Amino acid sequence: MSLRETQEQMQAAIMGPPVADERLAIYWRAYRLRLVETLHSMFPRLLRALGEPLFNDFALEFIRREPPRGWTLERLAETFPRHLAETRPDEEWADRIADLARREGAFRRGRFNFVSDSAQRA
Repeated sequence: MSLRETQEQMQAAIMGPPVADERLAIYWRAYRLRLVETLHSMFPRLLRALGEPLFNDFALEFIRREPPRGWTLERLAETFPRHLAETRPDEEWADRIADLARREGAFRRGRFNFVSDSAQRA
């Protein structure tokens, strides 16, 4: 097996459904943990509003349904709020949470674009 084939198999195992092989399962869990931690840093107010256990449930479901496909995790800030709006529970508080995520994601994107634009002008 070539290195490329090995890498492709590893990537498929890590990004796919849970794996039985305990050695690969370590990477599978670590990958998801890093993505959830990234979402924590991108949406600190949402994390505070929901609490870590509920936020993590939403985040893991998001990662399962819409795994990152781009070269940057910054795209998570664009798609996580949409996911929350589309999959929100039928609860009174859910609309406010989806709105908070949308606003926090928009703020982050605006700040990220401002920093990127400033760096390009320098």
